[in-house]
Amino acid sequence: LEGRCQVHCHAYRQDEILAFLEVMEAFGIRVASLEHGLEGYKVADEIAAHGAGVATFSDWWAYKFEVYDAIPYAGALMHRRGVRVAFKSDSSDLARRLNTEAAKAVKYGGLSEEEALRLVTLHPAQLLGIDAHVGSLEPGKDADFVLWSHPPLDSRAICLQTWIDGQLYFER
Repeated sequence: LEGRCQVHCHAYRQDEILAFLEVMEAFGIRVASLEHGLEGYKVADEIAAHGAGVATFSDWWAYKFEVYDAIPYAGALMHRRGVRVAFKSDSSDLARRLNTEAAKAVKYGGLSEEEALRLVTLHPAQLLGIDAHVGSLEPGKDADFVLWSHPPLDSRAICLQTWIDGQLYFER
């Protein structure tokens, strides 16, 4: 209530999302992000009006009841409606390949490669409130980045180098 903690709410369905946002607005609380938010595309205008972001999956759907209406276009649709969207993973294996997840926003949603790359770089950092340190390459930031063998959204891309805090951490 004092605004010292960010609120990240796990919600899949549009009814959950709307009910939660309504309660938060009644208390004057801003939601940082809706986690999963697979039906967020149905209520994107309301999410954008609140100022919340959505950390979602690129194309996970129909694996349980709550996600029957999830679609692979959701990230792009929400992005176009003014919602800050981040692609995430609940899988340690998939988390290592978020560049491929970003590429799906180009394929399914028609986003530009630059827009899609922000879904796995700058936008997650912004939703977590750590974008002053990471998420993009700018003077004064931590200088965490990867050098790829091909453009990062290319399915052939492999990591050649990983730099953390401006220091070489991994080299193939």
